[in-house]
Amino acid sequence: MNRLQVNFPFSLWFPTFASNKGMQNVFSIPSINVPTNLQKIWHFSNGSRMSSVHPPADDLKILLKGEPILATPFRKGREGNDIVKLDDLKKVHQQAIYTNTILNTIAEQLNQVSIQNAKAKRKQTTTPSTSHHDSVSKPFFKTDSVLTEKMEAYQ
Repeated sequence: MNRLQVNFPFSLWFPTFASNKGMQNVFSIPSINVPTNLQKIWHFSNGSRMSSVHPPADDLKILLKGEPILATPFRKGREGNDIVKLDDLKKVHQQAIYTNTILNTIAEQLNQVSIQNAKAKRKQTTTPSTSHHDSVSKPFFKTDSVLTEKMEAYQ
């Protein structure tokens, strides 16, 4: 467009450009919505909410199959030699649910990182390396432009 000093409408230019790159019917391909925001809204047991990547260190209310479940990060156990009661087991379950929530959050973050790494690796294999080592090891000129009798002088 710069060379010819002409303006093309994007809707005419892009399908031609995309077909040259091997993509057909680009306007009919559904877009993939990849979540890049790792922020979640965490609901507290007191009814308030907070947006954060990791679960906050407070009692949370998590919905599982439409049923609210309490998840607690810290609980003090019963002291002494008393008999274990049902409430004690519930406290352990609440802490386990909180731990599982954190593990699930970390797993989602690792998935995002692995996707980004895979994209970076694909980009590295398609684009030539520009590191100092690679630029030094490559020749600085093409030998096609040098006459064969002059090339012997370079060796």
